[in-house]
Amino acid sequence: MAKFRLRVAGWRGFEVSCGGDVKTRVVFAVFDEDKTRLAWYLFASSPTNCAKGASPTDKQFGHLYEFAAHNPLDSDHQVAPEKLLADPKGTPAVLDIEVEKRHINCDVSGLKTSGKDVVSFGATMLKDYEPGAVKQIKGVVELLEKGVFSEKNFAVGPQDKASLIKITGPVI
Repeated sequence: MAKFRLRVAGWRGFEVSCGGDVKTRVVFAVFDEDKTRLAWYLFASSPTNCAKGASPTDKQFGHLYEFAAHNPLDSDHQVAPEKLLADPKGTPAVLDIEVEKRHINCDVSGLKTSGKDVVSFGATMLKDYEPGAVKQIKGVVELLEKGVFSEKNFAVGPQDKASLIKITGPVI
């Protein structure tokens, strides 16, 4: 069967401390080969709420490398960037973080697509610091928002208020 290709670009990686619990969150963009459609996604290591009364604090461990640093996402079935996930509200996946001298590679695996494929892909960012948890981080990937492709969108990232709260807020 023919392979279909999307592209992935890492935008930001965070550790969010929430009442003693540290959650890993990675935001990445998925776009089509023709560069017409774009969707923002969030990997979150824990879908649980903060303890009552706890104030979340976030620390960014990686940021946008440059637009040119995008990786392939291949699947057996054609899916649109905004329809990647089997369940847009949260599809289970595993994150492995590989820390290099200047870069952080965030590798997502075991992600079931809406086309019934199970895919793996990487999102590369510049390193701000080395995060604590780096191997076999279980979590979910969810759709944050979708839009029209523009290289300018990569610099600003997701802009919807609900998306911004999910990225560094206390509740996923």
